[in-house]
Amino acid sequence: MRVTIHRGTHQIGGCVTEIEHERYKVFIDFGIPLPGSGGDKLFPIEGLTTGDVSRSALFISHYHGDHIGNVCEVSNELPVFIGKTAYQIYESLEKRLSHIPDLEQAEVHRSIARRMQSFRTFTPLDTLEIGTISVTPLMVDHSAIDAYMFLIQAGGTRLLHTGDFRLHGFRGRALPNVIRRYAQNIDYVITEGTNINRPKAANLNEHTLQKYFKEEFRKHKYNFVVISTTNIDRIFAIYHAASESNRHFICDNYQKKIIQLISNSPEWTSPLYRTPTRIYTPGKTSDKKMFFSERLTRLLNRDGFCMLVRAGDMFKEFMNRYDDSNESAVYYSMYRGYLDKGHPSYNRQLEQFLSHRNPIYMHTSGHCDIKSLDKVLNLIKPKRGIIPIHTEYPEKFTEIFGKIAPIILLDDKETLNCTVHD
Repeated sequence: MRVTIHRGTHQIGGCVTEIEHERYKVFIDFGIPLPGSGGDKLFPIEGLTTGDVSRSALFISHYHGDHIGNVCEVSNELPVFIGKTAYQIYESLEKRLSHIPDLEQAEVHRSIARRMQSFRTFTPLDTLEIGTISVTPLMVDHSAIDAYMFLIQAGGTRLLHTGDFRLHGFRGRALPNVIRRYAQNIDYVITEGTNINRPKAANLNEHTLQKYFKEEFRKHKYNFVVISTTNIDRIFAIYHAASESNRHFICDNYQKKIIQLISNSPEWTSPLYRTPTRIYTPGKTSDKKMFFSERLTRLLNRDGFCMLVRAGDMFKEFMNRYDDSNESAVYYSMYRGYLDKGHPSYNRQLEQFLSHRNPIYMHTSGHCDIKSLDKVLNLIKPKRGIIPIHTEYPEKFTEIFGKIAPIILLDDKETLNCTVHD
């Protein structure tokens, strides 16, 4: 077995990993780099973007753009595998973005939606064979629902690629048992290290964050939450916090579609995803203003509400109606970097949307913290090495985790021979 990290050894996002054995190739993720990380364009990759793809396959760990966004650059003949729910969510997102005003970007999203028509979905724990390589998806908790690790086996070598994961989410506590049962006797681990230099990035778990939302909703009558529509677990948590606080729940039709996609699925049976009984959606006037019926407006003003919002004039105009109320509050439930003018991820539209609203920060990381990573690596105990990716500080692995297993620091495009000789 040979491993090549084509991109991601010294950056967060945009990672591309290749596992090769006897001319068969499995690639894991092919995303767009995050702003400011560099490396926007890769040279042609044999078996992925060029050449013979008949012995290759691409596996997508989850639907975030920095893991799937470059999928249109792969050969049309290349099999692309993704989780079933992840497929549904990403397809819905790309179809929606196909109608944005920016015609050039809309065409990009239409291209992705077309390419997705040939995607194949996998089931957790069901092993797929790509020639001499076997791939077993193991579900993890992440800020994207239906995210996966991959157990890769070939020629007697067992390798675990973690993808993005965490233990402090609603489903995170299941991962240690999954590792004990399915990811033992591992030779190499390729692991994310997003928070290796951010000790406070995950100082809250999702259960505690939900409790804080409930407390805030009880204090404030009119609540507006800025959140990513694809952060499914957080949205369901906010819904339940609003319901338990006797606040009505409002979102737009697209957000409602995503919520119902999960709550109606037989694959997601946790009480967290139970079918919401009260979701209100606004209408839209010809001049793109939000409105509710007179009866519903009286109901919302009487009982209060929680509304999911995004940067945009339609949401802004509706929020302005409550600016003078001392019973209203705005919450920011996303990464802080989007609001930091000095950060590469700065989003000017979002910052201006919130500039005069003094939002309450209510967020926790979608990635594992150092303590969780230490726990997971100690559970796996890889025999031959730990390979850091999805991190800007790979050298810190040697300092923090070097006692668990040898730390193998690679550069982009560097190949490691992982063949195990008994």
